[in-house]
Amino acid sequence: MAETGEPQIVECPECAASLKVKPAKLGKLISCARCGHRFTAHPPLLLDESSGDYTAPPVSKPSQPDRILINCPECQSELSVRVVYIGQHVRCRGCSHKFVVPQPPVTGSRSSFDSSWSQTREPDALDILARLSSRTELPDDLKTTHDELQTKHDRVVGEHESLQAAYGLLQVEHGRLSANHAELQTTHEALMGDHQRLLDERTELGERYEALEIQHASTQASLAELERAQRELEASHARVDAELERLCSELERLEAAYSECGLERDAAISERDQLAGELAQARAQIDGLVLARAQEEASAGELRNALEASLAAAEEEGQSTQARIQAQEARMLQLTTELEQCRASAAQSDHPVDPALEYEYETCIAELRKQLDVAARRIASLERSNHEMVGVLGSMGVGPIRPLNRMQPAREQGRSETQGSVTGS
Repeated sequence: MAETGEPQIVECPECAASLKVKPAKLGKLISCARCGHRFTAHPPLLLDESSGDYTAPPVSKPSQPDRILINCPECQSELSVRVVYIGQHVRCRGCSHKFVVPQPPVTGSRSSFDSSWSQTREPDALDILARLSSRTELPDDLKTTHDELQTKHDRVVGEHESLQAAYGLLQVEHGRLSANHAELQTTHEALMGDHQRLLDERTELGERYEALEIQHASTQASLAELERAQRELEASHARVDAELERLCSELERLEAAYSECGLERDAAISERDQLAGELAQARAQIDGLVLARAQEEASAGELRNALEASLAAAEEEGQSTQARIQAQEARMLQLTTELEQCRASAAQSDHPVDPALEYEYETCIAELRKQLDVAARRIASLERSNHEMVGVLGSMGVGPIRPLNRMQPAREQGRSETQGSVTGS
């Protein structure tokens, strides 16, 4: 048995979803969290811990079972439905078809009632009737008891018949109420659809109203801006009219002055013609200077191209020389290392180094030093030629050329390393 405060699991009759419901909500209308269907939350089946079976909670009609078996009208699957959902819409779990749970057929007869009633009577009365029916002659006290029991039996049978008639009327009323409920459910769904449609229309109208409000505010701002622009335009128009009157008066004054300055104009025209002749002569001189300048620039360009080619060749030669210097330095460093290793080995073994081998190493190292000095002098010669060509181009007014000095750091670094290694050896 679940505790009072724990939520209970109920099943939505619309989408068959399992929902957790607080005990205080049982027996009341709730809404499904998945499909939004509203239904009455009935208590779930409870587990009997003593027997391990599920038992149904008490319902309003103890004479009816907790569930009934029906067939889905779409896929004919057999479904177990609670009696509280009779007349309501449910959905088949097999094919998801939605239909109304029909009213089960009324079963039972007078014989079944008699058997059920006989089982509910007191055991003493049954025994008394059995004993009375087996006797042919009864004493007076037993006759009185028999008559009383027969009267009670007739009264109970009459009450049963009246209850049976009332039950039939209730079944008819239940069918009518179920049909009304289905109709009301359909009407409710239609009204809910209309309600949702009206809500959507209201939302749409609200959005349109907000858009119109924004448009109205924008229109009002534009109108105020137009009014301000109109006032500014009127003020500008007034200023333009005043300026136009001033310019008209100034034009009249200038026309009077122009008529008075006719002679000065003729003199200015003659002076202009004279200046035009001088300007033509100056332009001819400029054209001659421009032509000479172009020729000098062409010559300087050819010279620049030749010098750049020479510089490129010098740079290529410098790079190859630098590569040879690095290779020779590496070789000399290797020979020096080998010679030192031979000397160290001879010192450890107390055997002198082979003089021929030592002479051969020293000869190779001296030869490499000579080659390094020749390469260094060649790079210095290339650098002097580069500086001289750059100075010539600078004296001719030609733009700067990329010098050969970018090889200087590498060469100086290689020379210092070589000198250090040779000194150490």
